[in-house]
Amino acid sequence: MEKHKKSGEDPKIRSMRVRAWVRAVKLASGLGLADLEEAFSQRLGADASSRSCIWDKYQRGEVVPRSRLQTKRGLSLVERVERRYPGTAKWLTSPLWRLADMAPMEMSEIREVYEGLPYLFQSIFIAGPYDASEIFWRRPVDYEHVYTLLLRQRDLDALVTILAMVKEAEITQDQGLHWLGVETARQCIDCLRHDGILDTNLLGELSKYLGSHWEKARYFSVPGEEDDKKGDEQI
Repeated sequence: MEKHKKSGEDPKIRSMRVRAWVRAVKLASGLGLADLEEAFSQRLGADASSRSCIWDKYQRGEVVPRSRLQTKRGLSLVERVERRYPGTAKWLTSPLWRLADMAPMEMSEIREVYEGLPYLFQSIFIAGPYDASEIFWRRPVDYEHVYTLLLRQRDLDALVTILAMVKEAEITQDQGLHWLGVETARQCIDCLRHDGILDTNLLGELSKYLGSHWEKARYFSVPGEEDDKKGDEQI
């Protein structure tokens, strides 16, 4: 899902996703930055004295590694790293970063995210071939029940799913769903603070970034407040 350049990715999000990828590679390989540069350098006879320090730039989130083949010389860096350390590329290409970005999304992108989820999650939102029509593909769901299930999952897929529901609420202008999704997303982020890749610092940065966007919501009425007001009036 490499739509970042086309959609004008926020530099803060770009930095976070690259740093998450580097952390994943370091944990999977057990190698330091200099060793990674030596292992994946395509320069013949490269030695420590001729280091470009490109991996240092990756770790600081200053440069995005090439993730797709753009020349005839062979696999891209991310592809070569992924071959040796499977599962690392997802931290660079995860829809998490597009969903977290403040840039607006279209419903077609949300559908693409849902369709890319593991089947258990995908089946919650995507109607089956006998139920879907040319116009309607989205299943109606019990949001509170779904959020409870996602919080129990406590992983990257759960956070991606919750953020997709939040973005969908922005598109459909459903304030109640948005409020509930934001509260659940904050809980999910707290649950992930001991994750090996999204460490406390990176999650804190992501949480702050998301919060700066969510605080602009200014709901017409926060769910539950109207009932409280009615109760006060009756007293």
